[in-house]
Amino acid sequence: MMFERLTQERWIGDRKRWVAFDAICLDDGIVGKAINRLAAYEDSGLSPEEVHKLVKVLKQARESLQAAWEDEGSTTVGKQILETIKAIDELLKGE
Repeated sequence: MMFERLTQERWIGDRKRWVAFDAICLDDGIVGKAINRLAAYEDSGLSPEEVHKLVKVLKQARESLQAAWEDEGSTTVGKQILETIKAIDELLKGE
């Protein structure tokens, strides 16, 4: 499903900025962060349903990896599992 973009890239001075609803993302304040997050979501090309499905799958994968980490004695496998868990946690930040 195709959605209409609410954000646009614009050059302001020598920097590329995101613009949404006539608000320009000039700083990292709350509005700027919201505009940047909206632009990143729009760039993903995912629908809201696909995002929810992805989050669900990542949470399930994380739980499985956590269980394997707690049960597995191998240091190498354990380190790989822990790195994967941390990467998933970073992706799920805010969920």
